[in-house]
Amino acid sequence: MEQNLRETIGQDIFDYQMLMNALKEYVSPRDKITRLLKSGEIIQLRKGLYIFHQAYRKQSLSREIIANMIYGPSYISFEYALSYYGIIPERVNVVTSAALGRTRSYDTPLGVFSYRMLPADVFSIGVDIVESFHIATPAKALADKVAYDSNLGIRTAAGMADYLQAGLRADVSDIDLSELAGIGQAYRMTKIKLLEDAVRRIKDE
Repeated sequence: MEQNLRETIGQDIFDYQMLMNALKEYVSPRDKITRLLKSGEIIQLRKGLYIFHQAYRKQSLSREIIANMIYGPSYISFEYALSYYGIIPERVNVVTSAALGRTRSYDTPLGVFSYRMLPADVFSIGVDIVESFHIATPAKALADKVAYDSNLGIRTAAGMADYLQAGLRADVSDIDLSELAGIGQAYRMTKIKLLEDAVRRIKDE
């Protein structure tokens, strides 16, 4: 790879416009992009978003940051966030995110990135910035998980507590109840109120 291309772009993750600007002196920049992709010097994550081959990267890539960039606006949530915080014991390989746009998934050379659509009135609450990426707080990630599960036919707080402890094997000791109550007001769903009651019940045991 030409050294000036790597220096001109300057970062490991870049979009189509940045790439075209870096190749503006070529007679046919699109042909050059095709050659770079074919040689593996650059890798396409989705249409218009690229990374350099590992040999040309200046630092290790964060899949969490990439998840925010592939499709947005979005923030990491659901199973991946619960695993990230240690709330559930399983390691989750698919990076799961909440998004304002329609539900979709991207299978990339860096793994699978899944996006689930949330209503606008609940999307913006309970989101933190951690190490330069947007991620749900523990309470919001748990609420998103419960809200999105359409097969969750739970009608009592005791049933929800059993789901949390036996089903998810979730450690809810660090879930903020006051924050969860606020999230429940935004969701206006019975099962999120049951989630709040179940977490309180588990904490009181």
